[in-house]
Amino acid sequence: MHLAKPQDNKTIEFDIALTVDDSTATGGQIGVGIAQLFTGSGETTKERSKSEISRIKFGVYISTETKEQIEKQRQEIKARNNNR
Repeated sequence: MHLAKPQDNKTIEFDIALTVDDSTATGGQIGVGIAQLFTGSGETTKERSKSEISRIKFGVYISTETKEQIEKQRQEIKARNNNR
């Protein structure tokens, strides 16, 4: 949870999809020729495929403050706590 004004809230959104395809194909060919007067051929193919899709969505908060500003705030809080 971030305590900031809504207009200061900066988030980078990611939407990633990964697709995996797996396929196998088997086939055969046959040909016949008789003295160049008659030719014939045939082909058979059998294919099997499987596809899976994985998807993930997430966001990464981006602070609007610099590292120096954050460190300065930490030092101020630490000093206030030490003075109590």
